[in-house]
Amino acid sequence: MTFPFFLLCLAWTARTALSTYMLELTPGTRECFYTKLPGRATIVSGNYDIIDDDIPGDYLSVTLQNTLAEDGKRLWHNEPGSTEGIFSLTVDRGLRLAFCFEFREISDDETETAVEQLLIGWNIRVHAIPRELPDGESGPDTERARRLLEKAVNIEMDWSNLMDHFAFLRSREAVHMKLTSDILNRIMGWTLVEAFVVMAMAFLQVMYWKKFFEQRRYL
Repeated sequence: MTFPFFLLCLAWTARTALSTYMLELTPGTRECFYTKLPGRATIVSGNYDIIDDDIPGDYLSVTLQNTLAEDGKRLWHNEPGSTEGIFSLTVDRGLRLAFCFEFREISDDETETAVEQLLIGWNIRVHAIPRELPDGESGPDTERARRLLEKAVNIEMDWSNLMDHFAFLRSREAVHMKLTSDILNRIMGWTLVEAFVVMAMAFLQVMYWKKFFEQRRYL
């Protein structure tokens, strides 16, 4: 089985773009998105969410791997059965990371209904770690400023994850609205068909009785 891979280039910046990505998976497929880290230690954060609430998390396996390691070391993986997850970790410089999603096939005995596709919202971001001054130049004010910068970075990551969560909710609402619209259109279509059938039967019945009485009058 061939796995489609996509290369995702993320710009290294202290500010993060409030944008999310959508991914559609079919049973037995795996897709990975790659990012090359800059030449210094950085904070990598991200999240994912299955858009359809009715699909259990057992179908999805999510991993963050270091592709430069010979064994493809996993830096993070989702909790088994979870439909959403958030991660944040500090990684070494110059790594090449793969954020991978796999649609696990589950036997019919483990689930009541088969799932044909997974719609996943996800995001991954690279944050710069606040720089530290040499020991001779450091002091209480510098240490206080460094702590404030770390808190600012954490607040920014939490804010980005919150915005992603609302984006996933909007996507989920759009999916539900489309499903509702499709159901209403199908109901309207069948209603029109039934109305046409009833009118056609009524017309044919009137024509039949008209012809019947005309024949009786002739006799």
